[in-house]
Amino acid sequence: MKIRLLARTLKRLANTGVLRRSGNVGVLRRSSGASILKRPVGAGFIKRFTVGFAILFSVCALVSCGPSSRQIPGGQGADSDGAHEGISGNLSGEVADEKASQAPDSSGESDGTHDGESSSESSDKNQKVPENAQKRHICLTFDDGPTRVTEDILDVLSRYNIKATFFVTGKNAEKNPEILARIFDEHHTVAIHTYSHVYREIYASPEALADDINRCFCAIKGVNCDFEPRFYRFPGGSFTLGETLKNVPSAMGLRYVDWNAACRDSEVRGATPDELAAFARATAQGKERVIMLLHDAADKKNTALALPKIIEEFLSDGFSFVSLEKVFDFS
Repeated sequence: MKIRLLARTLKRLANTGVLRRSGNVGVLRRSSGASILKRPVGAGFIKRFTVGFAILFSVCALVSCGPSSRQIPGGQGADSDGAHEGISGNLSGEVADEKASQAPDSSGESDGTHDGESSSESSDKNQKVPENAQKRHICLTFDDGPTRVTEDILDVLSRYNIKATFFVTGKNAEKNPEILARIFDEHHTVAIHTYSHVYREIYASPEALADDINRCFCAIKGVNCDFEPRFYRFPGGSFTLGETLKNVPSAMGLRYVDWNAACRDSEVRGATPDELAAFARATAQGKERVIMLLHDAADKKNTALALPKIIEEFLSDGFSFVSLEKVFDFS
């Protein structure tokens, strides 16, 4: 239908004279930095060109709503024409974080089992949530998907009628667009994590970080044209990063979010589902408001298996499961 619409529009343009090969149409040629008219252009042509261009522009907007039409400021997105249009939002980059016990591994590419994402020490000085937020609530957050494991996690969340937040990896979004579409369809929160998850590239400079964020944004936008992100999570967390890098997401209209509890599925290789559930409960001990780190990378099948027990135990402890929007009081 879009192709037929484009064909009809091109025909209309031809009828206006804009696309005629001959006649009194002026031809523009660039020479020494200036535009030179080979033939005088009259008012009639200008009128025809203006109307024709407006029609063509409207058709292009209908034919495509892909990621190349939008770019986060500061990033070098795919197919960018240099016109930076920022993600809407007026966010401050505040975090709900805990002091990490390890620094991110900057040696190479992560396969979803990267180190440095622990939550062994409590520090609420930067955690800002609304005073009227319900006590004893937990927000489940999943990093590094979407993958086939994500589907198992979505099945569990659907069974318990719980909404979670998925910090998406751009490469996996491109590889598994149908799974990402399911996350949107089931009304979970989709947020930006990273495009490549290669620390040495992402954290090479503020510009490199902005580029990685923007590429991830474009990958997600390619699946859902209506994607308007609010949240971002640094690969490895923000705990050991300098202020220059920490300021990048907020400058791009995003709030970055860490975590204050974890099932430790990226730290303890080969942990059983029962062990992961025990880690989740132990790291949340004594906290009224929990942002739980889990992963839905392809090798995290035990995380999906542990999820029912994690949910059951927190429910028995009197926790309610909430979205990040509620934690940070977004309407």
